[in-house]
Amino acid sequence: FLDIEATGLSYTQDKLIELGMVKCEYNRHGSIFRLLDDFSGYQDPGSPIPEYITELTGINDDMVRGRKIEENAVADYLQDVDLIIAHNAQFDRIFLENTFPSLPPKAWGCLMYDVDWDKEGISSRKLEYIAYKFGFFHEGHRAINDCLAGVHLLAQQLPKSQEPVLKELLNQSAAIRFKLYAVNSPYDRKELLKARGYRWSMSQNDKYRAWSIELIEDKVAEEINYLRSNIYSTSSINIPVEILDAYNRFSSTN
Repeated sequence: FLDIEATGLSYTQDKLIELGMVKCEYNRHGSIFRLLDDFSGYQDPGSPIPEYITELTGINDDMVRGRKIEENAVADYLQDVDLIIAHNAQFDRIFLENTFPSLPPKAWGCLMYDVDWDKEGISSRKLEYIAYKFGFFHEGHRAINDCLAGVHLLAQQLPKSQEPVLKELLNQSAAIRFKLYAVNSPYDRKELLKARGYRWSMSQNDKYRAWSIELIEDKVAEEINYLRSNIYSTSSINIPVEILDAYNRFSSTN
């Protein structure tokens, strides 16, 4: 489990300031056997940390001044790792790859998006809220604390399906996904797209600025027909489709 704190949300402008990682052993049934060694370090961003980031994380300039996380140390720690899990992988992966560009590609999973929290009756995907729904609290927005909270959540059973959280995440993260982009969709159709599960592509590693949805293969043709019939009202429109697996999903480079 990996978590990153940064000076902001833009990987092209902001910098990593803290990296935390916690290893655990698990099986394909979603049972976690034990925690192994952890990794934690600060990184000097080379400029003052914004005040709101210090208020959010508690990390100030004195804590990171002159500190550096060595890429070789990160690579050594990740060498025997089969799967990296983050709570918001589209944030953490892109900052990790931008800060340490020579790391070998790994499979990734996302606790935020690879578990259907809505179906389980949990209305928010924020880590602190999900933890609260499972009956525990932690000091959020510190890397190791968020990692330990994430691992603890993975060891729980989902409230409705009673499946282990980790098993659901393993199944979903291993699936081949097809990401459809409703490029230049009419503005008055946005509520239809939102109701169908589309999200606006705000992530900087998205290929398009558009409403998008991820689907498994047998749903793709049906969704393209829906877009052509109900969103664009023409059968000739081209729908961009991106094929994703655990190795390139959430990544800006792989």
